[in-house]
Amino acid sequence: MRATAWAVLLWAAVAHADVVDVSVRAGVPGGAPPALLVRVLAPLRGFRVQLQRSDGERLEVKEKAGVGQERAVALPQPDGRFHWDGTLTVTLKDGTEEGLPLSFDTELWGPPSLALDKERDVDLQKRTLRFQLNRPAVRASVDVYDEEGVLAWAGEFPYEGAAAGAPLQASWGEVKGEVLRISLKAFTGSGAYASVDLFPYAVHVPHDEVVFDTGKAGIRADQLPRLTAPLQELQRRIARARRWADVRLYVAGHTDRVGDPASNRALSLARARAIGQHFRRQGVAVPVLVEGFGEDQPRVQTPDETPEERNRRADYILSVGPPSTAAWKPL
Repeated sequence: MRATAWAVLLWAAVAHADVVDVSVRAGVPGGAPPALLVRVLAPLRGFRVQLQRSDGERLEVKEKAGVGQERAVALPQPDGRFHWDGTLTVTLKDGTEEGLPLSFDTELWGPPSLALDKERDVDLQKRTLRFQLNRPAVRASVDVYDEEGVLAWAGEFPYEGAAAGAPLQASWGEVKGEVLRISLKAFTGSGAYASVDLFPYAVHVPHDEVVFDTGKAGIRADQLPRLTAPLQELQRRIARARRWADVRLYVAGHTDRVGDPASNRALSLARARAIGQHFRRQGVAVPVLVEGFGEDQPRVQTPDETPEERNRRADYILSVGPPSTAAWKPL
């Protein structure tokens, strides 16, 4: 019996005979598992494979094959490296049996993939991100781009074979202006890698609040100048960012606590829609989405039925992704 290796990190050490040839075949990520290949070299009644995996799982398979034929005994396993011990027992034509010891390792990993929460694991203020790789990690690279699409920072981080699923962290240096995109690549020891592009870009455009008539959502003519400066700022930033990312404008409306919550939510939505429609008419050429939060997100906490103009406001947010899990409504 001859033992051969068909893939890096897969090997077999078995006894020799003239009746069979044994080798180990590498598994295919996402496909067939590793397999013990048994090729019959002399007439046999059949053979039996009995194996135990290093985590205690057992396998027993009986097969028949003619001279020159090969049988693949699948070796099911989860991701990782495992050792197998056991016996290949051949039954010769005269009924006698011969046991041949088996001892080999298999290693199987699915395609590398990253796990991270884009909200929880990316901290723009601390300039850090956390993630996990489903395979042992040796290094990662991080590229940070500003809102003009310029590479503003690049670096690499060694992990020295950190275990699959281990929490990993990377950081970056100070970047002038807003961060538009963070490109992360995490590498395994074989050179395979998983990558993700993150778009944490979210700009809150400063502005003077539009004053609406009580219970109304129409923008008065005397309030239109308050929309000029934020419109110019939006157009300036859109011209920069939209070349590199699919930015959108989100307009969120808010009220104080005067009136009932349901009416305030409807009113805040109507006012957000009026502002969004004005920006659209003035040439804002990205998708505009609106939502009304009513009195649910006050800037200043007040008792019920307290008039507070600081809570009667709107937010203009230029962002790649929605700034909250609200049911944003497109215009």
